[in-house]
Amino acid sequence: MRSTRFSVSMIRRSSVSTTLRSAIPFSIRDCSRSPRMPISKNSDQRPMPTNDQPARLEQWLAAEGFPLSDLEAVQANETTALMRAARLGRADIVALLIEQGVDVNCLNADQNPALWFACFSDSLPSIELLINAGANLNNQNVNGATPLIFAASAGKTEVVQLLLQHGASTTPETLDGFAALDSAATRPILKLLRAAATNETQPESTP
Repeated sequence: MRSTRFSVSMIRRSSVSTTLRSAIPFSIRDCSRSPRMPISKNSDQRPMPTNDQPARLEQWLAAEGFPLSDLEAVQANETTALMRAARLGRADIVALLIEQGVDVNCLNADQNPALWFACFSDSLPSIELLINAGANLNNQNVNGATPLIFAASAGKTEVVQLLLQHGASTTPETLDGFAALDSAATRPILKLLRAAATNETQPESTP
């Protein structure tokens, strides 16, 4: 296994330069606006319905400083309510936000989606919810790291297993040229990734 010294830089919070953004070979979905910006009458952002709001979601949003009028509003580092809930392992809030129709593929300033933060918090229920709602399993952040690469480098065996079960690819590489296999922090994770990589490279059998 090659060195995984890059993993620390993957999760640091840093400003993204125009040059670095242009070097990332994937489409960026920018859901960000100024932190806590009030929604305007002509805004195309999805407002939260004023009727029948789940009390738990309303209370959580208020406690975390997110406006009730705009579920796509962002805070520092372009963090959305869905990202915050995923990072805190609040699968119940993740589920409620998804029910309200938030975009599960919004990216923060480091180009990390809510799925990344669910992996960070080892919240398997949140991961399942996000994937079932259409989360991009192979999104690459500003360093080229996918959720699978991060989970492998952090020794999160159950997270790696779950991502692979849902079809996460082992082939993407970071800007430093590290794939998930190169990043495996433990032998069990290495075995999981080797098996997945073998299946990924085998041609599909024809009937």
